[in-house]
Amino acid sequence: KQFTAQASQTDTFQVNLRHYFLSNNRHLLNWLYVEHGIVQTLIDQPVDDALRGGVTIKTNILDADDLDSVHTFMERTNVIQKIAQATKWARLFGGAAILLISDQDYTKPFNANKLTKDSRLEFRAVDMWELARQEQAPLGETSWEDPEFYVYYGHKIHKSHLFIIKGKEAPSMIRSMLRGWGMSEVARAVRS
Repeated sequence: KQFTAQASQTDTFQVNLRHYFLSNNRHLLNWLYVEHGIVQTLIDQPVDDALRGGVTIKTNILDADDLDSVHTFMERTNVIQKIAQATKWARLFGGAAILLISDQDYTKPFNANKLTKDSRLEFRAVDMWELARQEQAPLGETSWEDPEFYVYYGHKIHKSHLFIIKGKEAPSMIRSMLRGWGMSEVARAVRS
């Protein structure tokens, strides 16, 4: 009888909460991923399953030769593997991105029209911890959700050079504590 009364009290929920976001603990998430196979499986398996069998491109705009060029480009740049890795980092940490590496100025918006056949274009999977926000949002504004610039290892990067991938969205009260990113899948799976 006492167990039932205790289990139905709101204080029981309060006692069982961590009140700290595992999503904000970079070091612990890194070590959990490296040392616990179950965490790697939780993070990697859905992404690997989604990409098993490759990617099919359906379009009415490109002809067979254009599609062959796209497939060749995708194989040459390993873009699918980079997308998969960034998605895994987003699941682990709550956010990640694909960084477009090109000959263009990173402090200015990326311009796809400037790309030529000989242009440098590479893709790099980066986790959210590698991307600091350039500016803080003024009081009352939420630009922390979509900043114009990020800093990647000391280099200022315009957001157009990044394809941002966020983890599961948190409730409004929690969102700002996650700095505009989402929640880690590990945080959602671990009991207090």
